[in-house]
Amino acid sequence: MPGRLPFLAAEARALIERPIGKRVGRFRLLRRGSGLALALLTHWRLALERAPARLVAAGEDVIIDLATPPTRSEAGLAEASDSRIWMNEQRRPFHLSVALPDGRAFATEAVLAALLTTEPGGSPNRFTAKLPPTNLEGVRRTLAKLAPAWQLDEAEIAAWAARAAVVTTASHAYSTRVFGARSAAFVRVEFQVEHHLEQDGYVVDALFSWDE
Repeated sequence: MPGRLPFLAAEARALIERPIGKRVGRFRLLRRGSGLALALLTHWRLALERAPARLVAAGEDVIIDLATPPTRSEAGLAEASDSRIWMNEQRRPFHLSVALPDGRAFATEAVLAALLTTEPGGSPNRFTAKLPPTNLEGVRRTLAKLAPAWQLDEAEIAAWAARAAVVTTASHAYSTRVFGARSAAFVRVEFQVEHHLEQDGYVVDALFSWDE
């Protein structure tokens, strides 16, 4: 298990380290000949580190308090680490609740969650939750449930889903689409959909960010 932690830290960072002001809707992993070339349409900073991971039992409750900006000590960040990960070793879902400002909350089943800072040695300013893998219909249902409370653009979702239904691996193997959501006071909220074309699988990520 310890040998997997650098990969998991990188995966978590790749989900949430992009500055929101520089973020665009998606990127694609393009297929060129027999290889894959990453065509990023955004500014990501990918860092590898040995982040402490808390192993979570399937069905266990994990509560994250973002009602006020957490400090490093409140978040439980180790002195030599800028991120913290919650995960189930078999990638089985666990219960996640996120307390937000103004009494709002977000609750879901997750297979991976990560809290981190984009400034080395700083306080946390990013949190992400990776929901269990699903198919296109599952993504539609998830986004439809989220839309009223988080003011997601349902026409935008429908247009993306129509495109996703007909895309093939001839053009790319992986893509993402980010949907802006209603903020919770100082916390900016987005929902990202990953589309893994070769497996025809989808993953929804809940993205939370704030200024230190």
